[in-house]
Amino acid sequence: PHIFQDAGIALVPEYTGKGLGKQTLQLLLEYCANTLRGKEFFYSTRGNNKISKALALSCGFSYQYSEEKIDLKNKQTGGRNGTQKQNIFQGSASASL
Repeated sequence: PHIFQDAGIALVPEYTGKGLGKQTLQLLLEYCANTLRGKEFFYSTRGNNKISKALALSCGFSYQYSEEKIDLKNKQTGGRNGTQKQNIFQGSASASL
């Protein structure tokens, strides 16, 4: 069966640029692959988040497509009509670890 789980990584500014996001993502992927037997992973990021895009690519994810999503947190400052561009990346357990 297909089982989907969602997780997020957020670091306050003083902890960025130290490799903690990459380390966290790698440990999360390792846990999901080894413990939960995950085989395929998806990674999404806001369209303007260049650091998150770089993290996805550095962990073996490949860009798949972009789509418009409703920005539920801040409908007023999102794109058109409260939407926000999302970039979607895909990776496999072997490529990500």
